[in-house]
Amino acid sequence: MSPVVQQQLGTLDLDDLKQRWGDSYEARMEAIRRTFGNLSPEDMNEIEEALGTRKFLESAGKLVEHLGGPLFDAPVLDAETARDALLGHAHAEELRADPKFMEKFGDGDLGARDQLRRARDLAYPVVTDEPVPGPLPDAADRSRGTLLGTEEGE
Repeated sequence: MSPVVQQQLGTLDLDDLKQRWGDSYEARMEAIRRTFGNLSPEDMNEIEEALGTRKFLESAGKLVEHLGGPLFDAPVLDAETARDALLGHAHAEELRADPKFMEKFGDGDLGARDQLRRARDLAYPVVTDEPVPGPLPDAADRSRGTLLGTEEGE
């Protein structure tokens, strides 16, 4: 894809996000810049090219909301953690959007459960005491403790 076409697609994605995020757009974008600021420009471009502008910003926006709450007061992540979080979040979203994968997951397929758990582990780095949002993939994960927001034996 040519840089011009990529720039035009990026502009369309930004316009859509501005509309959907409404009044919180600027706060989210500032939190994204702050939280993921340790990524090199090369890493940012590589991730954005791999995911597309919209998916990149949606993933980053969801992560800063998770890490920083409704005020988007997320901590600054080191470059490796930031990269892993963005790619892990996007991968977990892709898995959840795949009906065949979710059917296997729902049927208790251990490989599918492990694949989603690994993506979530990357997507939600342990930088706060807050639990990871959403249901646990299975009861066996309870032994993993606070990373998944549970205590052993609950």
